[in-house]
Amino acid sequence: MQGLEDGRAFDGADVTRLAGEGDVLAARIVAQGGEALGVAVASMAMVLDIQLYVVGGGVARAGDLLLEPARRTVPECSYPSVCRRVRIVGSELGDDGPILGCGWLARQLLQSGD
Repeated sequence: MQGLEDGRAFDGADVTRLAGEGDVLAARIVAQGGEALGVAVASMAMVLDIQLYVVGGGVARAGDLLLEPARRTVPECSYPSVCRRVRIVGSELGDDGPILGCGWLARQLLQSGD
């Protein structure tokens, strides 16, 4: 595997950075990842009728470079009545989203007495 100048292997953040800088191969890789995300979202929307998909971590950090291809792919892989309602957004909580969600859920359970 080819590495960076400092000897590290490429990771998703490096590919996203290169795509943002206009690297054609990196942009294609990120777009293909977005399309795969769109297929997964469309599949879940068709089966579970979920309307809002909030993605976090490295996916959210890639922003529209990854999310736009996903959004374009959903209508290609789902019925119009389903895809019209689907929204894909990046988390505004960054890497803290999962722990904040766990804290919120714990608080809800304590307040309800369950």
